[in-house]
Amino acid sequence: TTSLSMLLHILFDNKLDVHHNVPKRIILIGSCGKFLIGYFSLFISLIIAIQSSKVIDLFANFAGMYFIGSVDNIFFQLVDDGYFGETLENRAEYVKDKRLPHHRGYSGVVLFFILSTMMGVCGWINYVQSSGELFTHSITVHLGDEIMYWPSLLNGEYEWKNGYRVGGRPVYVEARCSNTLGESECGIISFCLNTRTWTWSTFDYHSDSNHYEKLIHEASCTKYFVISPRTDAFDLMEVPATEWSMISQPSGVELPVPTFTITSSDCKSRDDCSGAGSCNTASRKCLCDEERFGLNCEAQKPCKRIVIDPRGPGLVGFPDKYDILLDEMNNIVTTNNGRPVYINFEAAGYFNLILFGGYRWIIMRSLQLPSFKGSSTLDLISYIKKFHANNELHASFVSEPSRGYSPAGLDWNKWLSRTAKNNERKNGSLGTVESVDAFLINAFCTIDDDCGNGRCDESTTDKVCVCNRGFFGVQCQMHLIEGKINLFLNNGNSISKPCAFCEDIDFWFFDPIDDVSQSNSLRHNTFCAPFPSASPIYLTELNVPRRLAFYMNSTHFLIYTSNDERQFQWHSNEEQSYYLDHPGICTRGKLINAIERHPSGKIIHYEDMIEVTATDSMLQAGSVDCNGSFSLGVNECLIEDFSVYSKQYHVDRFFVRINVKIAGQLTNQR
Repeated sequence: TTSLSMLLHILFDNKLDVHHNVPKRIILIGSCGKFLIGYFSLFISLIIAIQSSKVIDLFANFAGMYFIGSVDNIFFQLVDDGYFGETLENRAEYVKDKRLPHHRGYSGVVLFFILSTMMGVCGWINYVQSSGELFTHSITVHLGDEIMYWPSLLNGEYEWKNGYRVGGRPVYVEARCSNTLGESECGIISFCLNTRTWTWSTFDYHSDSNHYEKLIHEASCTKYFVISPRTDAFDLMEVPATEWSMISQPSGVELPVPTFTITSSDCKSRDDCSGAGSCNTASRKCLCDEERFGLNCEAQKPCKRIVIDPRGPGLVGFPDKYDILLDEMNNIVTTNNGRPVYINFEAAGYFNLILFGGYRWIIMRSLQLPSFKGSSTLDLISYIKKFHANNELHASFVSEPSRGYSPAGLDWNKWLSRTAKNNERKNGSLGTVESVDAFLINAFCTIDDDCGNGRCDESTTDKVCVCNRGFFGVQCQMHLIEGKINLFLNNGNSISKPCAFCEDIDFWFFDPIDDVSQSNSLRHNTFCAPFPSASPIYLTELNVPRRLAFYMNSTHFLIYTSNDERQFQWHSNEEQSYYLDHPGICTRGKLINAIERHPSGKIIHYEDMIEVTATDSMLQAGSVDCNGSFSLGVNECLIEDFSVYSKQYHVDRFFVRINVKIAGQLTNQR
């Protein structure tokens, strides 16, 4: 008030006694500065009063402000005491003795101006609070299933709908609150006035709106399954998610939640959309760029096709290829959790699905979808858009926990025990699962890094990997043939002596050979690998050289036995190419077996046992004829050099067990 009164006196009358050495503009500047500082202090005080959730915090903040405000008075007192020179001391004495002239009209104007400003600011803040501008409108909830499974099905986006409040606090309801079972219970996060806590529960959102207040109160205070600590916070984002608890049923004991987060999905600018989309400030929703996906554009657009990596046994009874589900406008169909759906059609009305359950991805058949009666794609799309996993859900396979937008790259389990929702409330666990050796990968690429041993071909709409020679697969992740070889050396006296063996020797083809016997288009797509590679195995006292030779052309994988005695060094770059340039080693000798590569490009699993003697070779049925076995040295097995051992112990025969996967004829090689 003092600074404003000084301004009025200087501007409108000459009653203010000003020192002759002080220009009037200095008084104006000082008064304006003092006035602005005072107004700013009032504004800060108002903000502190609004933001403080505890009385002790409010007093502490005001004490801090009082201390800051006292610094000016302390400094003036030091000047008046002469600590900063006689000149400043005299001026301080002059100012201290001066009094503003009394003017009733000015005092009223000053008080009215300050009061009206404060009331206006307070009214504006009250309006903004009432309109909900200060609240978060959309949140994303992520809960683990360590304690109970079914609540995790309610994960996803929650919105403040229709302005519903409890105790002035917003009520958040699932963004897509509907399902196909006629059940209309949806997840709801709201405030319970009785306990002064935020709770997560379910309620009948589609019931008569006249009973909403009663239903919300009942759900929030009596039917909750996750509860926050006691708080007076109006903003849900101010309540630490780490302090929430889950109600274990049926005991009712509160347990700390191992995995639980609540994050805001609102956007105000492009930065809130991960820099990959524009923000609609009216709806606070992100509009993602072409290749981005998610509520805040935080993920890459999901791949249109997912396949099961053929290197593993896969998912028994399920297909190995799934395409993303698109609606009639070619938009990606998502679940209530905002994740894509992948589908494989088996026959009319029958299909397999990969979808997100809230905390884990699941793989299921259409027969396992609750109450689905349709048979067409449009029926399925309509069903998925209304589907809610908060029901008696059955699935065949379930993934590890995931927050991603794709099922690729996850570990999978067979779901042996599928507990219904009501039973799950009692048991409180996922059920019994069994790990399976299955791995899902993207079938299309975006950059060369997606193609481990090849390049990404961007000349087509659906970008695919073009593999280097010797590799295949949607990500060029496999050799044309790869697997394991087990070798057993037997000296013929199986009754008294065991076999020496090398276990699980890695086997694959390295580089293509220049096979002049093939046509120009195929001569560089043939492969040769002798085994053992370093030197042959010498049999009997006559030291007859014997080895296998594996050969692959565009249509077959062939196995020969050879008497070739040449020495090769597989791991030496200098000598490695010798037999590659002389493929005769792989085709001279006796043909033991010829396996046709699948004409449609499918992988063939080939497993066999081969017995080789000094004079013959054959496929061997049954187990190895040895009286026990012992492992050869690591060095011999590593470099595949068995000549010294076989000569020293007069090996009479050897067995080779081969277990490999063979690529089909149609491969994406360049």
